[in-house]
Amino acid sequence: MIGKSSLRLAKIEFFDSSAEHWSPEVGQREQLILRNLSQRIREQTEFSDIILDVGCGTGILFPFFQERKFIGLDFSLRMLERAQQHRSRNLVGLVAADAHAFPFKDASFGHIVFLSVIPHFDDRVKVFHESHRILKSAGSLSVVHFHPAARINEIHSKAGGPIAHDYLPDIKELGEAISDNGFTVEEFQEDDCYLLFARKCR
Repeated sequence: MIGKSSLRLAKIEFFDSSAEHWSPEVGQREQLILRNLSQRIREQTEFSDIILDVGCGTGILFPFFQERKFIGLDFSLRMLERAQQHRSRNLVGLVAADAHAFPFKDASFGHIVFLSVIPHFDDRVKVFHESHRILKSAGSLSVVHFHPAARINEIHSKAGGPIAHDYLPDIKELGEAISDNGFTVEEFQEDDCYLLFARKCR
């Protein structure tokens, strides 16, 4: 059996090696999802808040952060190198780090967004616990995938390698895990896509 640390290193290597040709499809449907997401984030945050984009990859969300400062975080240096090509005037910085142990002070962010990244975490509970720590009082988070869980899991299974078993739970199960770590789930849906919004409550 592969240990967690070895599996994590294998995932980093996988995404590093994929970065050069990584081009997630962002068609009209995906752009609409991201525009609606950015609008929701603006409504949930103050102008002075900083947004954390966890698992930012090559930076597909960056163009949608028009009115808030943000930080992009990823554990793949190669992905971050690609993300630098999409620099925005609101980008505070790019950070190479692991979401299981965020390198940030308590109450640093107004919102955390997890786009297409939740299945790749070894310990989601630890990530949500860390998210609670670095969010300011009444801060919020969002979880977004362009497809429902069953489709995401199928994609990972077919991809094979270190992400073959990276599993996205159904939205209600994920909502329960988030609620158990000091958040109130305000909205969720899983029809043609996977969306969840939650707010820090303690």
